[in-house]
Amino acid sequence: MPSLRDEAKYYCPYCKETNYIEDEEYDAIQLKSHFEAFHGYSSKTLEKFYCQECSRRRALGDLNVKPKKVTPFWMFRHMQKKGCYRVPETEDQQENIAQEEQEEMLVTFMENSDMEAISQTIEEENKEAEDNIFDDLIDLENIHNDPHKKSLKTVLKYFSKLLNDNGTTNKNLELYLQSHQEHGLTNGNMFLTDTIESLLRIVRDDFVNEIRVISPFDPEETIFESITNVEEGNLERPIGDNKKNLGVLVSLKYIFELMCKNQKQIVETYPNKIPLQLYCDELNMNTFSNGLLQYLHVALRISGDYADISKIESVYTVAILPTYKLNTINNSEAGGRYVHFFRQFKNIFDMNCNVKFEGRNITFVLEDLLGDHCFLDHYWGINAANSDKGDNPSCRICLIPPNQYIDTVTLESLESKYPDLRRSESPQDPIFKNCKNMIYSDWFHDLNEGIISSSCYVIMQELCTNNDEFPRLQPYEISGLLLKEFKERKTSGKIFQNIGVQLEQNIISKRLSLKQETKRMSINFGSGFGNLEAMWCLHNAITELVVKYRSEKLLNFKNVLHSYGSLCNMCMKSDKLNDDDYRILRNLCNETVERTLKLTRGRYGFSKKLHYILHYPEIAKNFHDQLKNIATSRFESKHQCIKKYFTSSNNKMFPAKTIIKKSIMRTKLSSMLIGN
Repeated sequence: MPSLRDEAKYYCPYCKETNYIEDEEYDAIQLKSHFEAFHGYSSKTLEKFYCQECSRRRALGDLNVKPKKVTPFWMFRHMQKKGCYRVPETEDQQENIAQEEQEEMLVTFMENSDMEAISQTIEEENKEAEDNIFDDLIDLENIHNDPHKKSLKTVLKYFSKLLNDNGTTNKNLELYLQSHQEHGLTNGNMFLTDTIESLLRIVRDDFVNEIRVISPFDPEETIFESITNVEEGNLERPIGDNKKNLGVLVSLKYIFELMCKNQKQIVETYPNKIPLQLYCDELNMNTFSNGLLQYLHVALRISGDYADISKIESVYTVAILPTYKLNTINNSEAGGRYVHFFRQFKNIFDMNCNVKFEGRNITFVLEDLLGDHCFLDHYWGINAANSDKGDNPSCRICLIPPNQYIDTVTLESLESKYPDLRRSESPQDPIFKNCKNMIYSDWFHDLNEGIISSSCYVIMQELCTNNDEFPRLQPYEISGLLLKEFKERKTSGKIFQNIGVQLEQNIISKRLSLKQETKRMSINFGSGFGNLEAMWCLHNAITELVVKYRSEKLLNFKNVLHSYGSLCNMCMKSDKLNDDDYRILRNLCNETVERTLKLTRGRYGFSKKLHYILHYPEIAKNFHDQLKNIATSRFESKHQCIKKYFTSSNNKMFPAKTIIKKSIMRTKLSSMLIGN
């Protein structure tokens, strides 16, 4: 087995000899993954190749070199042994060898974990700096003069990696900290020992004061936290019937006090009332669990646009609710399947919304209710279908039936049907009466996580299809083109998100099918902003192909992608839209719908997301001439974080509780380390 502990950097021999990504550097683990993901080579590959570097040395007169044909698996062993394709070490790297040897004991703990489980999903590979809570959280001035602090920094460095890895449980964290606490005691490092003891108290905490278990749908239901069958009266109740309705709610008093403490500067800008956005989105943890692992993620955030706080830290998870077979529960009294929970939630909110902070009486008020189409439509009792079939209205703004969307392909044709087919009033919220009228659509889900990704998939299919205007491309060639454009965008500092790892792993070859599907297909690059970055890379790559081949077909692809990017830029604009902006927005909406329909040639029909684009000018006027503040993009980082907490949980019977505990643990660890 090739050694994965080798810290040297290597070039890929197969890429370098074909002048394909020839300057990319990999460590041992990355090169092994690159062989498997990009070239399809594994330990079972029997095809053999000569080492070209050995062949060149032999040709130059080195008779001690005897080139042999080896499989890719043994090529890697050969490279480690003979030094072929090794990246030359710099002077700085050589000076750091001594320091790295001192840290070897700490690194060994990480290396003994299952290397095959590290960085296998797109979400893991897509981690951003804001996803690491230990970056710059403690003041380590003169660190090189204080060995105690230096040891702590190294411990926290790898503790951070463990916490952010999908395969890490709380028990792993506890064992890691205990091992280094004993090491600190052995060496008399009480600074390290005491700090780790504080971390251990948080990791072991059950947070009984911050969370409570609830039945979100039936006020009369008895909830048991046992993980075995329970006796209820004279009947034995299967634990499955109990767990499927278990939800977890975080103390709102704790949440509000935490908001005041962590976002003090923002709170001080408001006189007495702090407006909040309530966000809800559904999580499907496992599509093969028959709905038993489907949950609703409920979160709060202070309204407004502020850049000084990361998206993760500005969003507070309030509840994780099961959604198993909710359609069988009678919630018809006010429309919507979450009515009972949100009625409970509103009562609890009203009882805890007044907080005293630094001598001020502060009141939190709910201003917006945000979410994707699926949640909002079910909550308000509106047809949740995304297709253009049927005559039951599915739009929250107008009453045009889905089967007539195709008759309104422009803003002008849509407005000509007003006022007869316009909803006289927005959906009546049975609980949050004081929220703004929800004449609303989440453009982030419409575009970045919907239309853009599915249209890019269609364009990639077209690039790989035989035609008379330009040479047919292979899927791996598209990965190479996008990777090249991504590196150029990264150099210029214009990227939305780092998608380099997915492109290096040749995700397009793995996910792209050349079969003409009638349902929407897409390649997910980790998040909505990852999809947007991939779209711009594809746009730039096609722009170069247009110059080379002068193809009208390629020009149409470029134009539709440019329309998406321009519309996203308008939706993300921080300033209020003026008359000129509205004129541009109207043109972009018409252009986007027209070009999308032309691209797909009616293959996917006229979806509800495409229909909502024609309502964007109206939605912007309803929300103070802005679209940016109603996007759910701010919540997506937290949403992905919640998914990660589930994958690292061993509590498969009641994961909601573990997810909430990890969310609170992360917050408390961060607070402790920055000295709050």
